[in-house]
Amino acid sequence: MGLVEDLLERDIPDYASKLECAGFYVLGNFPAQVGEAFLYLPGTLPILLSAPHAVRHVRLGKAKPSDTFTGTMAVLLNYLSGCGVLVNRRNYGGDPNYDRECKYKNFLLNILKKNNVELVLDLHGAAEKHAFAVDSGTLQGRSLKDKPELLLYLENCLNFYGVSDLSRDYFPAAKQHTVTRFVCENTDIPAIQLEINRRYRRPYEKPADFCRLLAALLDFSNLFKKNNCY
Repeated sequence: MGLVEDLLERDIPDYASKLECAGFYVLGNFPAQVGEAFLYLPGTLPILLSAPHAVRHVRLGKAKPSDTFTGTMAVLLNYLSGCGVLVNRRNYGGDPNYDRECKYKNFLLNILKKNNVELVLDLHGAAEKHAFAVDSGTLQGRSLKDKPELLLYLENCLNFYGVSDLSRDYFPAAKQHTVTRFVCENTDIPAIQLEINRRYRRPYEKPADFCRLLAALLDFSNLFKKNNCY
């Protein structure tokens, strides 16, 4: 049995739907103080997954919808692979991937200073109208630091599981005050912004596609550990 089949056999898509509803959709509808907004789950791997748009947020005074299932994916990968996770789970009145002065990014920086983190993957959601399955934003390569091979490893894993319509820097993460740009400018840690197409974030309608993406990220995490990329 392959990894995708194993995830389907374990009813991961059904669990993901329940987690999204209870952990992000419901909580995300309620405003919160900054201290209540963030969920940090330590990991055993030196990879940190960030999901700043896991719930609805506010940009320039206007409410913005969540990037559905990005927070759920991060939490699942913490459980399945041991990646560390930081997610925004309550609407605190700001946008962690846009605001210059940002409690989320400050919280993230504190994690990076206190823990052995060698890669940050910042998860986001793209609309289904886009031609790509996953777009990797790297500030035109600058956020990879001296580890450009990390993006190749990631793309190989995605291709292996049939997530093959890949693009680079359609959303380069260079504009606004993105999490990836923040990590690049304030640390020596490689960072990649992953824009995941909606069709891979619908476990209730497309469970196999959801599991193919999840399997690719799981394999990448294991490859990162096995090859001592850090």
